[in-house]
Amino acid sequence: MQERYEFISNTLKEQIYQVLNSENNEPHNLEINPNMSFIQLGLNSLGLTDFASLVNRRLGTKISIEIIFEYCSLDELTNYILALR
Repeated sequence: MQERYEFISNTLKEQIYQVLNSENNEPHNLEINPNMSFIQLGLNSLGLTDFASLVNRRLGTKISIEIIFEYCSLDELTNYILALR
């Protein structure tokens, strides 16, 4: 169970970095606190839409933007996805 959690969490982190880097056109070195909201991490609504798309492609999920707003931190979304599987 812990390995699956780590895999999902790390995958989500990669997607967050990818969106932040594409929005800023420069490498983003933010340390991601798993309890901070995605908005606090710097993702706006457009970034969250891109994030949802990347997550769905990478993990084969169908996470909507509404789910991301409901489970709005790395830890919450990781646990939500973990419960789906």
